[in-house]
Amino acid sequence: MARVDYQKTFSQLLLGYLDSGVPISKESLFAHPSLGTAKDATKLKHLKKFFQEKPEFFGSVLGVLPPSNSIIDMAEKRLGEPVTEDNVVSMNRACADIVKAAFEPVVEQVVREGLFEHIESDICTIPLKELMTFLLGDFAEFSKGAGNGLVSVAGTLNELLLIRCLENIGMESTSFSQTGAESEGDIIVHSTSSNKGNLGIEIKSYHARERLLRGLRDLNRPKVGAGYFIDASEFNEGRTRLLLQTQAAAIYMPQETLDLLASDARSITSQDIISFGSRFYRPIEIFATDMLSYSKSGELPSYP
Repeated sequence: MARVDYQKTFSQLLLGYLDSGVPISKESLFAHPSLGTAKDATKLKHLKKFFQEKPEFFGSVLGVLPPSNSIIDMAEKRLGEPVTEDNVVSMNRACADIVKAAFEPVVEQVVREGLFEHIESDICTIPLKELMTFLLGDFAEFSKGAGNGLVSVAGTLNELLLIRCLENIGMESTSFSQTGAESEGDIIVHSTSSNKGNLGIEIKSYHARERLLRGLRDLNRPKVGAGYFIDASEFNEGRTRLLLQTQAAAIYMPQETLDLLASDARSITSQDIISFGSRFYRPIEIFATDMLSYSKSGELPSYP
């Protein structure tokens, strides 16, 4: 059988769907004879590569995302500037919008197919018992796959955005690394200062909940937490005391969330040697600057 030119074939097959604005399902696309008899996993790998090289076709296939770095490239193009610590929160939102645009039609399709008897003119009227049956049955099954996939994509994007910040502030690739090992964190920053250990960074998305606490407890010192947290009430005085007990040196969050923290929580200072006496909560908008400083001195800059 002739070898499939995936780049050329995807271009030909998807051009019509791109022009119409109506995406095709992954299953329908992969069933096309011109894509041959390779396994769907192989076709998906080539489709992601196709989107990476031709991002203008993104959105023509339901629920298929390009590689995470390509999503960030698209966000940079959308905002007209590279990722920096100053705009990392806006970049995170732009990436979230791109992911949402890919998966929202898939979710809508599942809902329409599952509840078609109750939908008329885009209005859904359904008895509560039948809604609960759908949510705990078909939709729960769908969410196991799609939901876990979204969580994985979001986690990867959160890490890569901060890595871009480190790269774009001028840190050498030898100064940090992406890890994920249980006692090291999602990213580690190396210090050239003598007798200073690696700084482990635990990264979360929009909510801290118990996961931030658990993650920080598992890390070796020194360590910090970072996230695009949106709920200031998660960082009340009681929760702050628990976070301090993990021996983290600092927690980074968006400035707009930091501004909403209660004054008693916001004024609490770090007890760790690399940031002793500085405020425990810091804006994520200075994250890269702080990491650059740690890589050189083994300490975080003062944040009074």
